[in-house]
Amino acid sequence: MSDLLTVRGVTKAHAGMPVLRGIDLDIRPGEVLGLIGANGAGKSTLMSIISGAYRADSGSMLIEDESYHPIDKAEARGLGIGIIEQNFQIDGSLTVAQAIYRNTYQADRPHESLRRQAQWLLNEAGVHISPDARMGHLLRPEMGLVEAVRLLADDAQIVLVDEVAATFNVREIADLHFITSRLTRQGRSVVYISHRLHEVKDITNRIAILREGVIVDIQKSAQTTTERMAEVMFGRAVSRDKRLTTHSPEVV
Repeated sequence: MSDLLTVRGVTKAHAGMPVLRGIDLDIRPGEVLGLIGANGAGKSTLMSIISGAYRADSGSMLIEDESYHPIDKAEARGLGIGIIEQNFQIDGSLTVAQAIYRNTYQADRPHESLRRQAQWLLNEAGVHISPDARMGHLLRPEMGLVEAVRLLADDAQIVLVDEVAATFNVREIADLHFITSRLTRQGRSVVYISHRLHEVKDITNRIAILREGVIVDIQKSAQTTTERMAEVMFGRAVSRDKRLTTHSPEVV
C-alpha cells in the first residue's frame, strides 16, 4: 500500500528567516506518526503547510501519488486533510452537535437530526459532553475533545493533532488517545504533536524528530526510549528532567 502523504524538500521562511530547511516525510495509512522538536523547530509551520494554511516556498507534496498543493484550508479539507490546531477557535454560539458537523455537508441540517448523530459519536468516543451544550460554555480541554470527535464525523484521511492536549487532564488525554485509535482502525492516519515524550512514545507507531527545520531521524516507537528521543532532538545528551518534555529555555 502506498503512503497517504509524501513530503519532499519542503522549505519555508518567515520574514527572511528559514524555518523549514528541506523536509522529507512519509505518512503511512493507519498509523499514528509522532512529530517532536524543541520550541521553534518548525512543527507548527510544517502542519500549517500540510493543512493549507501556509504555502511552502519550495518542495513537493503528494497525496496517494497525486500532486498536493492546497491554496487554503478549505481545499486541504476537500482533499482529505483535517487538523486540530493548538490555538483553534470555535464560534461559542454553536452547540456541540453543530460544532462537530460544521465543516461537513451535513452542516445545514436541523439541529435535532445532528444531535442524534453527535450523541452517538460522543458515546462511541467515551466523551461525556451533551450535544446540546453551547461551545462557549465549555472549558478549553472540553472544546479540544469536541474538535477530536469532529474528526470522526469528517472524511479526513490524514488528521493533524497539534498540541491540543497541553491542558488536558489524565481522563481527557485517555479520551483523545481513544479517538486517535478509532481513526487509525478506520485506515486513517494521525500526525500527533506533543511536548510530552512519554505520551508520544506510548500513542504512536513512529516518531519523526525535527531539529532546526529538518527531520533528523525517524524512530520506531516500540524500539526507542524518551532518552534517545531527547538526545536526537537536542543533538546532545540532556539531563533527566528535560527528557520528559521538549520545552527548553535554551531553544527559541
